[in-house]
Amino acid sequence: MKKSVLFIGLLFSSSAAFAQANFRPGYILPLTGDTVRGSIDYQGELRNSLLCRFRPTAEAAVVEYQPAQLRGYGFSTGRDLQSRQLPGTAAKQAFLQTLVLGKASLYHSINDKDKDLYYAGAGTTGPLEALIQQDSTQSGNDAQRYTTLQQVRTYPFRNVLWKLMADCPSVQAKLVRLELKEAALIKTFEAYNACGADGKPQYVVKKQTSKLRFAALGGMQQSSLTYVNKGDHQVKSSLQPVLGIGLALQPGRFNPRLSLQVQALYLQQTFNDKIQTLGDGLYANEYVTREINVSITSVRVPAMLRYTFLTTGIQPYLQGGGAFSINVNGEGTRRTTGSRFNVDETQKVELRPTNMSVLAGVGVAKDMGPGRLSLEVRVDFLDGTSSVASGENRLSGSRNIALLAGYTFGR
Repeated sequence: MKKSVLFIGLLFSSSAAFAQANFRPGYILPLTGDTVRGSIDYQGELRNSLLCRFRPTAEAAVVEYQPAQLRGYGFSTGRDLQSRQLPGTAAKQAFLQTLVLGKASLYHSINDKDKDLYYAGAGTTGPLEALIQQDSTQSGNDAQRYTTLQQVRTYPFRNVLWKLMADCPSVQAKLVRLELKEAALIKTFEAYNACGADGKPQYVVKKQTSKLRFAALGGMQQSSLTYVNKGDHQVKSSLQPVLGIGLALQPGRFNPRLSLQVQALYLQQTFNDKIQTLGDGLYANEYVTREINVSITSVRVPAMLRYTFLTTGIQPYLQGGGAFSINVNGEGTRRTTGSRFNVDETQKVELRPTNMSVLAGVGVAKDMGPGRLSLEVRVDFLDGTSSVASGENRLSGSRNIALLAGYTFGR
């Protein structure tokens, strides 16, 4: 009962925490006048491109600004956004992340599908054009006249940059191999803005650096395994606590949505169940009761690749990987009882000292205070628990489902 209350309390406390705003030190640029400093509510990249929620002090009321009401705003950590008119027939303004400013300027945003969008224009106030790279599937016939499908990539954005950078042939020559990737685009715009005698100082967004953060985790887990004897029989464990620590590595050179998670979890699994099966050997043709008792204490070390969706302030994520488990303590017995021959026999079940598993998780994360809070549902599938590799009277791979809350220190 106490474990169930803790499990429910964890759910409610995490949900309440995710509902809070996420103000960070920053500034706004009014249409007239000087910079006003205060704090900005980080709501995710998509929401932040449409609305700026600002307060000059922690006690002041929050003021909301549309893109037409500001020249721009930014965060003290180095993320700056400008209010710009988007290309297209419908007049629409948005706050775009500034990547490069100069003779040619580069901006970034995302759409509601978490896809990166890039825009470019001359100077810092001229009209913008979308930079587009397209992948499509085309059909054709090979030498044997069989219909084939092939992926075709086109690069309309290269023509846009060719015209924009016409006065710098050395940069133009490199456009034929340019891919629509942020790091490559920034490098190209930097080279163009420094090209020629009129090369001028320019703004370039800070390069991403690798970040390593410490995390603490806790939650509850339930496990099940299969006892094989005259068929497969499912045995479930009681709800057990899970505690652990972890490291989160976000490499500076890769997609900001990707990170590597390495953790060490301490957990216990306790299985108790009675199964009625048809006996064998001396007990053939008699139904006997087999009582399974297994207790395993493990240290599990999962390594996972996480993909985080940046659209909103509450950021969903998916992750998957593998884990290595060391069973620091494990005991297993199988008691067989039957009334016909007055059977009462207890046998020891040998348990493996280590296990391997594959796992996957889905969760949500939100910046809270000096770090990030997360709530995740995770499942993993272990290899065989018993040392018996085949035959009857064995325990097959354990399957676990866990609800984990975590706090990662630092941003």
